[in-house]
Amino acid sequence: MQSKDLRIGNWVEIIKSKGHQTTIQASCFSVNIEKNYKSIALTEKWLLNFGFEQAGNFYSLGRFHLYKDNNDIVYLNYGWMVIDLLYVHKLQNLYFALTGEDLKLNTK
Repeated sequence: MQSKDLRIGNWVEIIKSKGHQTTIQASCFSVNIEKNYKSIALTEKWLLNFGFEQAGNFYSLGRFHLYKDNNDIVYLNYGWMVIDLLYVHKLQNLYFALTGEDLKLNTK
């Protein structure tokens, strides 16, 4: 993961605080991203926490639909375009690029 891959508000894990997750703030870009933060694997728990509804291997949030294969890899599939989404920040960035809105984490 490089700083160019991140936006303010992306969820990442702090390397020195194993397991501690945080969102990227503007001040985070003043430190070495690669040495201080790492990507968070995109799991079913994250999808559900972002508000996706599950139906089998499919996850939907409004008109945004994802598919999870047997290897737990999440895909966005629009016919000719297939994008694998291995990390939380990649889902956040793609969702924003396609909808113009940030994914909101459910705090329930």
